Amino acid sequence: MIDVELGPIRPPSEHQSLLLRLTRGCSWNRCFFCGLYKGMRFSVRSTEEVIDDIKKYAAYYGERASFFKSCFLQDGDAFNIPAKDLLSILHTLKKYFPALQAVTTYARCDSILKKTENELQALCEAGLNHLYRGIETGSDTILQKINKGITAEQIVKSGLAAKKAGMTLSEFTLLGIGGKSLSEENAIETAKVINAVNPEFIRVHHTAFKPNTKLGRDVEKFP
Repeated sequence: MIDVELGPIRPPSEHQSLLLRLTRGCSWNRCFFCGLYKGMRFSVRSTEEVIDDIKKYAAYYGERASFFKSCFLQDGDAFNIPAKDLLSILHTLKKYFPALQAVTTYARCDSILKKTENELQALCEAGLNHLYRGIETGSDTILQKINKGITAEQIVKSGLAAKKAGMTLSEFTLLGIGGKSLSEENAIETAKVINAVNPEFIRVHHTAFKPNTKLGRDVEKFP
């Protein structure tokens, strides 16, 4: 077994990707519907630790390293770390895995907005060319109710900034996240932000009520 640190999740489409953990947990970790990182304090792995994992991977796979065409940067918001550290990691990845065609990661909208236009472009040119974003909904009412910590305006602004830099986007949305009373608003407002951003991929998920979340506990109160 190769001794590298791995996070708990990756998108299904990244099943053949090299997995490289940059952070532990989620920088926000306050959404009322998500229980994945509850009890886990957000932390950033040092650049040296991450680069050491890249070298371990390269030594382990040897000539087979050319099998990997993509690399997914874990965990919940690896895009949160400073651009200079990301660039150092990306350059090392390219050195040891020259066959990589895509480097991808989860990215919160506010994390994208913390990067300058030049930083976003530099990251894309260094290989970080696809972002997965859990926007959930385009309704500001629902975003506030689920404590997402972003607004519809931020969703659009950050999405357009990433695309301007040359990145492609996968947007995750949640069916039923506003309940019956806000179902129409959810559909209409989500369509608005999706149309405004025009992402390359849209991924639609149903809302699950997990017992270790505020939303799940609220649902359990009703018979």
